[in-house]
Amino acid sequence: MRLILLRHAKSDWAAGVSDHERPLNARGRRTAPQVGAWLAAQGWAPQAVRSSDAARTHETWLHLAEHLPGVVPTFTPRLYLASPPTIIELVRGLPAGETTLLLGHNPGLSDAARWLSGQPVDLGTADAALLEGPGDDWHAVTARPGQLRLVRHLVARQVAGDR
Repeated sequence: MRLILLRHAKSDWAAGVSDHERPLNARGRRTAPQVGAWLAAQGWAPQAVRSSDAARTHETWLHLAEHLPGVVPTFTPRLYLASPPTIIELVRGLPAGETTLLLGHNPGLSDAARWLSGQPVDLGTADAALLEGPGDDWHAVTARPGQLRLVRHLVARQVAGDR
């Protein structure tokens, strides 16, 4: 079982735009497709995507999808600024045997990655925690903390060369 927890790409703070409607900035639009290309090249292309319904996650997905074709995302308000318990509850309901990408926000994603893996994870914008678990039962591996293995903490700035 594979799970990708991905924070949205760098967003803009335009005056008069609500948090929910904030778009990506130039760096975010540049970095997101590079992260998508890296995921595909490393064999981490998801079969399913669950995403926050915020504008910046929609836009991040559009750029990722350039390199991850054929995946139809599900956008949900439950992932907008979701807490770790909400994220873990969503993981419990994921289909068995699929690599799934959850696209959302901090601090919830970092905290959920930490809880799921038992490892310190601080997801910057467009960063991802690549997690694997034994078997095919998401409910079983989320019953207590630290049951998933942190395969990699993908730092988007390193992939994109924006050090």
